[in-house]
Amino acid sequence: MGDHPRRRHRNLVLAFAPLLLAAGEAAPPVTLDDLNRVQEIAEPSFSPDGKRVAYSLTVRDAKRDQSSSDIWVVPYAGGAPIQMTQTEASESQPRFSADGAWLFFMSDADPKSAIPDDRKPGAAASANDDAEEPSSQLWRMPAGGGKARRLTDVPGGISDY
Repeated sequence: MGDHPRRRHRNLVLAFAPLLLAAGEAAPPVTLDDLNRVQEIAEPSFSPDGKRVAYSLTVRDAKRDQSSSDIWVVPYAGGAPIQMTQTEASESQPRFSADGAWLFFMSDADPKSAIPDDRKPGAAASANDDAEEPSSQLWRMPAGGGKARRLTDVPGGISDY
């Protein structure tokens, strides 16, 4: 014959007891170091053909108490992401042109430190060293990587396009 209903209930309680006990334990507190290790992916933008996704990735530098963002592109079907910008400035709001040939983005980089002609995705460029606060401007680069060029020079910068 089958188990008595009380015996089945007791067996279920015993089977789930470790889970119930673990659920009651407090999780370790989140530390400032934990927060500094978090990388934020934001602003995904599909290429017109739907084969690539551009996005911004923000990382934090705890020693300098600063964060910066760069533009990355990844194949939608899967594959390795490609870092398109690498500056100490911040790049954001990536958008492909209608024909998919160009990648537009906002950056507060100094135009004198633009990505050089021989730059390959992932290579370093310097950031704005001016004493003035950097202002975000619209930039454009080939969607496959290459030299970025600042397109606007609006006093005080722009926040969207």
